[in-house]
Amino acid sequence: MGKTAGKGHPALDTLEAVLRRLDQAHRLLLEEAERKRQAIVAGDLGALEAIVAREQELVAGIEKEEARRQAASRIARQALGLPEAKGKLSDLARAAGEPWSGRLETARARLREALVALRAKVRLNQELLKASLDHMAGFLQTLREAGGAQTTYTPRALKTQSGGRPLMDTSA
Repeated sequence: MGKTAGKGHPALDTLEAVLRRLDQAHRLLLEEAERKRQAIVAGDLGALEAIVAREQELVAGIEKEEARRQAASRIARQALGLPEAKGKLSDLARAAGEPWSGRLETARARLREALVALRAKVRLNQELLKASLDHMAGFLQTLREAGGAQTTYTPRALKTQSGGRPLMDTSA
């Protein structure tokens, strides 16, 4: 059993609070990733720009919380008398004893769940963006080819070259 079994511990309180904030921030980022998916599917560039800006804010906040998590983990490890090599969250949870072991493992599992879901959503959005870009590239290629010389056949089946034809009628 760990040194703090059954007792409150400020270092572990801090670590648990940081893990909860990280979980919350990643879940907000997951919501933004879903909004991004919807904006990509709808082709809403204005919404996409706003979502990317919000994502950047969330990522900056996550980076700050991650630095706090590392500091809190280091302080908790030192408070529990663990060597630096035993600085993983699972090591801290085991060494902390109850009730901290369960609380830290729960916070760790929730954060891991959010990260797995976020990675899957990011991959989906990357695939959707790639498909959208491929579609636009194909459309642009069609427009380029429509303006070039084209082979046509006259009623007498003679092969002739003609200049490009406009793909869209702009005379209206």
